[in-house]
Amino acid sequence: MEEQKNTRCSIVMATYNGEKYIKEQIDSILKNMNSDDELIISDDGSTDKTREIINSFKDDRIKLIDGPKKGIKKNFENGINNATGEIIFLSDQDDIWMENKIAKVLEAFEKEDATLVIHDAEIVDENLDIIEESFFKYRNSGKGIIKNIWKNTYIGCCMAFKKEIKSVILPIPDNIEMHDQWIGINNEKNGKTYFLEEKLIKYRRHGGNVSSFNHYGIKRMLTNRIKLIGNYMERNNILDSIFQYLMAFFIILSVASVYDNLNNVNLYISEIFLVLIALINIYYIVMIKNKKIKDYKKLFKFLFVFIIIECAYIIIHLAIKNMNINKTFVYIAKMIIIFSLILNYLYLIEINNRKKNKEDVFWNLIGKISNIVVVIAFVSLILFLLGTSLKLIKPTGVVELNFGFTRSINSYFEVYFEPQATMLFGNYFYRNCGIFAEGPFYNIVLIISLTYELFINRKDNRKVKSSILVITILTTFSTLGIVIGAVLLVIKIYNIINRKIKNKKKMNTIVVIITIMIIALVTPFVIDKVNISNPSFIIRTDDFKASVLAFIESPVIGNGYQNNEPFLRNINFLEYRNNSEGQSSSLANIIVEGGILNIFIFIVPYILLLIQLKKEKNYNKLIFLLVYGLLFLNNTFAYSLLSILFLSYFWFKFLMRRK
Repeated sequence: MEEQKNTRCSIVMATYNGEKYIKEQIDSILKNMNSDDELIISDDGSTDKTREIINSFKDDRIKLIDGPKKGIKKNFENGINNATGEIIFLSDQDDIWMENKIAKVLEAFEKEDATLVIHDAEIVDENLDIIEESFFKYRNSGKGIIKNIWKNTYIGCCMAFKKEIKSVILPIPDNIEMHDQWIGINNEKNGKTYFLEEKLIKYRRHGGNVSSFNHYGIKRMLTNRIKLIGNYMERNNILDSIFQYLMAFFIILSVASVYDNLNNVNLYISEIFLVLIALINIYYIVMIKNKKIKDYKKLFKFLFVFIIIECAYIIIHLAIKNMNINKTFVYIAKMIIIFSLILNYLYLIEINNRKKNKEDVFWNLIGKISNIVVVIAFVSLILFLLGTSLKLIKPTGVVELNFGFTRSINSYFEVYFEPQATMLFGNYFYRNCGIFAEGPFYNIVLIISLTYELFINRKDNRKVKSSILVITILTTFSTLGIVIGAVLLVIKIYNIINRKIKNKKKMNTIVVIITIMIIALVTPFVIDKVNISNPSFIIRTDDFKASVLAFIESPVIGNGYQNNEPFLRNINFLEYRNNSEGQSSSLANIIVEGGILNIFIFIVPYILLLIQLKKEKNYNKLIFLLVYGLLFLNNTFAYSLLSILFLSYFWFKFLMRRK
């Protein structure tokens, strides 16, 4: 049996009574096509010779199908639904394609890693005389969801998109004006758009055009936009985004932010998050139309066993007085209630079929965290430069910080603080801590955001956001952050060069040069950090030894939540700790407090997910989670909302993979 070839490109043409120009258009399209392309023509009930002209071509690549007879939007939707190609081009029935159109567009897809490419066009009259040299200039075309809702600059006949976008744009709502505007703005929200500054068709304007450049009356324009915005919000779950931004905001604040560690002031960040995630769960439970209780069985069984184990852990440590009542309530809130609610939230989105990709909700939430962190980073860079470094802006106040020990710290407009100086090359400098109690905690969210932007995010503005994050990481003077950031950049640069440069020898030379430059930048920081006289290196080494000894004292169920006594008994070098006696590793923290039990809860699902991603060859997400593991190993945020979010995701993936 002959193996069926995959379709490279599908060209979707919507026709209706187009006999005057359609032969010329099809001729120009066929000259662009390969043998593994297809031309889908959805005819909406033409009463002239359109179908006869189409059938006269006798080309197997042309597939004529019946349209729904519901107008141009639904006719295009019908064609898109029947397209099987990896890349889908849209075509009107009356234009002329340049001979190199498909090749140029495919090249743009590969180079720009886009999900939608739109190219320029010459606007011509019915005799192909030029009316406007450039459609882009005529319409001031460009990216921007709000821009294109207000004034559409997307044009379907110049558009091509990857087949993965079909799930985002279909079905096209009945009550919107045109399909191209709908496809364009939804791709901007869910993919990456690239405007190709080359004129690849002659866009014919004549009396019979379905689309028009003429403006409607104010009432109709406003009505159309309101309908478009309403459909856009519903399709893209904008309410979901609002929920996720609220969750992301409190998750960031839980990672040792100044706001969560003010002296004599409690902003109840974890408590507010608990109420928020509970309300979000209630909302989605109500929104489920078909109650799929049977889908909950595995989750219920897991949570039942998990809660029993955690309750046994609490009871044992209360009995031997390793935990007091206050610590017990905090632990219950974080490790039982919040964990269960986040896991249930991930499950609800899955069983409610609100996302076709099971992982979307988690990665969308990480994307929201990244967006907020970029804003925090930009503000902190400005104030670090103008305030901390150049002294052009003076502190606007002082706040009392209770983190490790109580002290007064400078505040700039309550959005940037100076809580920590660090030794660098034998001198002390204030580091950029943003809104966080220490630079390393700032680096946790900065590195997570940078890794997301470099390897997960496929939308626009990645370069700008990544640049802001990289510069901010440098100003934190965190050796770990700088080293991880440098490694990530090398990997990303290698991937980009590997994709764009075919000459392997030249590619390797460029990569080596860039790697040497980055190593030269990072090496002084590393040498300074591992210097035996550097307090940071001394403390981390001593913490590791003390954690191992504390674990040995109670290896099965640990020493109890926030019970630091076994750890403190084994630490040294108190003169370097600045009154701070906390641990410097989340991994050490959970092992000391929960022993082998916590290894099973925190580490096992994480390792299983890494193995799964390796088998799936999903290297971008594998890199992301490996970076998270490095941060977890070298920073203390084990019971933060961020850590609990990741823990919930690890168990969610474990439960889903066993279906």
